[in-house]
Amino acid sequence: MMKLIILLLLSASIQAEMQQTTGNCSPVMDNTLIGGSVTINCTGIAPKALAKLNELLENLDSLPDSNKTIKNFHRLFDLQERDLATKDTELRQTKLTLDDKVRLAEEWRQKYLDLEARLLGEDSDELGKKAAEALLVGDLDLAGELLDQLIGKQELVVDKLAANH
Repeated sequence: MMKLIILLLLSASIQAEMQQTTGNCSPVMDNTLIGGSVTINCTGIAPKALAKLNELLENLDSLPDSNKTIKNFHRLFDLQERDLATKDTELRQTKLTLDDKVRLAEEWRQKYLDLEARLLGEDSDELGKKAAEALLVGDLDLAGELLDQLIGKQELVVDKLAANH
């Protein structure tokens, strides 16, 4: 019995070590075979903002026009209803969904970093500071509202300058 436990522990640690990710945004999967969670890890993103990104990406599956990853996995392993060719197609659909999420995360990461740099450059403006703080804690709605206010404020300054020339 002890040998079996040691063997299971060793195989689990080997599986954990085998998972590798590449790129700025990579999927990280838990060790379960079916229905396991998948999160996207992006370098350079504040942890709370990254959690918000993963929440948004998770909700993409609930939209009516998107592939339903978990349902694809369940259908994929339901050998009584489908043949292997269909399963291969469904596996590719699930992989495309994951690839789409990684692509979206990469785009989101770049926009996040650009916005973060811009907001941190607004150190003399209180709205810019508050928007940067909201962004860092993952409150994207508040960051967006504050950014809209900041842009409106800057547009007023530009309009005043244009009126004087």
